[in-house]
Amino acid sequence: MRSDRSATTGHERRWRKLETIEFDVVIIGGGAAGSVVASRLAADPDVRVCLIEAGPFGAEGERLPHPRNALKTEFDYDHPITSQIRGNSYVRHSGLSFRDCGFLPPPDDFTAWVAAGATGWSYDAMLPYWNRLAPVAASDRSPLAEDFVAACRTALGVPIRDDFNDGPFTDGAGFLPALAVPPSPDRDRPNLTILDETRAEHLDPSRGVTIRGDQLIRARYEYVLCAGAISTPILLLRSGIGPAAHLESDLGFEVRADLPGVGEHLLGHPASLIVWEPARPIPEADTAAGLFVRRDPALTGPDLAFRLSRTPGEITLTSAVPRPRGAGRLRLSGADPWGKPVLEQHPEAYDERTLVDGLRLAREVAATEPFASWITREITPGPELRGDDELAAYGRAAHHREQHPAGTCRIGAVVDPELRLHGFDNVRIADASVFPEMPSVDPAATVLMVAERAADLISQSFAAEKGQSSVAGNESKREGEQR
Repeated sequence: MRSDRSATTGHERRWRKLETIEFDVVIIGGGAAGSVVASRLAADPDVRVCLIEAGPFGAEGERLPHPRNALKTEFDYDHPITSQIRGNSYVRHSGLSFRDCGFLPPPDDFTAWVAAGATGWSYDAMLPYWNRLAPVAASDRSPLAEDFVAACRTALGVPIRDDFNDGPFTDGAGFLPALAVPPSPDRDRPNLTILDETRAEHLDPSRGVTIRGDQLIRARYEYVLCAGAISTPILLLRSGIGPAAHLESDLGFEVRADLPGVGEHLLGHPASLIVWEPARPIPEADTAAGLFVRRDPALTGPDLAFRLSRTPGEITLTSAVPRPRGAGRLRLSGADPWGKPVLEQHPEAYDERTLVDGLRLAREVAATEPFASWITREITPGPELRGDDELAAYGRAAHHREQHPAGTCRIGAVVDPELRLHGFDNVRIADASVFPEMPSVDPAATVLMVAERAADLISQSFAAEKGQSSVAGNESKREGEQR
């Protein structure tokens, strides 16, 4: 499967014209998902892989700050949300890949996926991919977080969870599991080329990926889009793949494929927050603690999730809706390929009510010892806001979606259960955009599970190709011998 000319690493040839423009697999997006797919595929020396990444891809990650420290920096794509009637019009989607929490989604999440058309994506089928990730427990626990967990138990009667991943849970408070660093591509592999600081400008599945204006990168077998739930549909739309009406009427683009689902069903975890002024210095140890509450006893899992965090001079508790009922949409704003996309949120009344309940429950915990002794006063929304209408108005103003965009190229509508783009056998998508529904927990681990499954599906496809080639070769040999 390897072509005659050997590949050099992207580091050696980043800024000069490529000597070889054809690879077996071309991966677009070097975040968590793309790194996993590239690492797994390049482990086979007979598969030549090219990874295209718009940002820097330092050999040791030395140029890449942690995503939460990269907000409002050169690494932040800063995609705005359009003006909202019932939501925060100032939400910004960064496009950064967050990999903080290692949560195994409960079985019900994958049951919803299968029901939405993701045949073969059951909990049991996905469990082996989870086992590859190996989440790790927090080793240095903050007294602030310990007191928060204790107060949650006293105030709300929820159990303390030593390990949120030891089985499905309905509620509880505890320390959040950290996600182990996913496999990173080995730049020294002769069969792997990494082109960082390089944008994929256009995709023509029959010809290749255009970069730097006039350079074409071709895949002999497959293109794998791993650019995320914002950038992946943007690339497809720029390439004429998406809703025909939007492409033709709004943008004047030639339609390569009419796929109405591209950019639709933009999901996320609607969230709001409450902020307190601390009564004493906060230790530097890990404050990653969480609370899950089930308000509706008919549910099999929580319907409110909280995360405790600290910033200089503040204690913050973010509340989120695990299973939101609202969804949004992504569209291009114009023909300018680098213009900001139009991102819409369509929040539901259920999501709004849930966030109001979250603010009230947060105040109950804040008034309970031993957590109460850490707090001097409530900074926002402020103790004067008490009524449902007031808190709902605050929730709409402070409402945001955690950095969890998903669903814009979902299985069933845009890709098949093997992640192949409808109408194109040589294009797969492997990132959060394929989620049919939002996982009820932090989706970082789910993204990696999707990437691991994608790598397996591609490897199996290669194995089938090799088998067919071997059979064809043996048949030709036998025919020659018979002659």
